[in-house]
Amino acid sequence: MQLKINKASSIYIAMALFFIIDIAWTLAPKHQDAKVEESNVTFISKAPLETIIASSVSLNGILDTTKREFLFRINMGSFQGFTSPLQKTHFEENYLEIAKYRYATFSGKIIEETSFSNNGDYEVRGKGIFNLHGISQEKTIKCNVNVKNGVYTVTSTFPIKLNDYKILIPHLVKQKIAEEITVTLSIKIK
Repeated sequence: MQLKINKASSIYIAMALFFIIDIAWTLAPKHQDAKVEESNVTFISKAPLETIIASSVSLNGILDTTKREFLFRINMGSFQGFTSPLQKTHFEENYLEIAKYRYATFSGKIIEETSFSNNGDYEVRGKGIFNLHGISQEKTIKCNVNVKNGVYTVTSTFPIKLNDYKILIPHLVKQKIAEEITVTLSIKIK
């Protein structure tokens, strides 16, 4: 049996295929991407002779709540609040060398099988590659995620050992800069 297709039939077939593809596209699961709306990232260096505190509100990023994947990036030159302008200059030029390594990034996946579909508080771990000062390390960071009407507030506090990222502190200032700093963050994602 041979099937003959004329011009009118081919138009109907094309319309039917378009309709089927459109329905499949509509019903296919969508990724729930959420972008950082607000952020506050603070680091604290508590050394015997000096405490250094600086903050940034310039964290950018995205969270795919369906795949539980994330990517965050912060401009290291955006930190403010140092004790003096000279301290900020040393931070940017001598230690983090931000002319070469402008951004710190963290990308990976939320370990827990959490859907975030209901309002509430979730304790999760983000595991991925943390890149600072041109050095990439696998890192797992514990976070608290509060979900309220499609807005995700992520908070976390975690340590960073400067030596792990080849951030070298001269012997003369070892009493003023801690070998391990504490990072605290609060991110609003929508």
